[in-house]
Amino acid sequence: RDQMSGQLSGGVALAAVAAGSLFFLRKQRAAKPKPTVTGRCYCGDCRFSITTDKPSFACFCHCKECRRAHGAPLYMVFYVTSENFRYEGKEPKKWLQETMADGKTESKMGIIRTFCKNCGGRFTNEIVVPKEMLLKFDGIDASYPKDMVTLIGAFHSNIWETYDEIPEQFWPSLHLHLGEAIMKPDCLDDGLPQHTRAPSRPDNQCLKNAPPDAKDEK
Repeated sequence: RDQMSGQLSGGVALAAVAAGSLFFLRKQRAAKPKPTVTGRCYCGDCRFSITTDKPSFACFCHCKECRRAHGAPLYMVFYVTSENFRYEGKEPKKWLQETMADGKTESKMGIIRTFCKNCGGRFTNEIVVPKEMLLKFDGIDASYPKDMVTLIGAFHSNIWETYDEIPEQFWPSLHLHLGEAIMKPDCLDDGLPQHTRAPSRPDNQCLKNAPPDAKDEK
């Protein structure tokens, strides 16, 4: 009888532990953020998910470094904080670009460009920028706890198949580095501001469609 009672007590305890573990797993699963968008490389080995519907910024980039990395006349990219980005699938190859094509250092941290090891497809960019810079154009919430922000750049072409699938908040709001463009600016009559560099640079000029604040400064 004592042995049976001990077995019964042990069974109850085991059931309680199992129930607790199941509750914990369900809680963890429920707490996991639901992806807003997901993307992949060309072959699908490298994948990612994004859990925010408000990117820090989105743009068309014309700089010679990005054009050479993509083998394209320009490309579309949007950036989110690393907390809202999750790499999935196989790990991509990372290359740290410390200097630009003209030999000048772009930033102390440089830019990390990632590629799929299998198909070679461009996958993401990784940059570190001051929170202060993002606050100037509402690129991050003021409550963000870090002074330096790690941003992950995802490419629209790795997520959506046609332009009409892209949600409005992910659509580029400006053109960058038209001073290095291989396409004629006249070909880009989309109404977006066209900058020779980046708006944060002192040597930048807005060639066309300057935003209201930029017009007021002139």
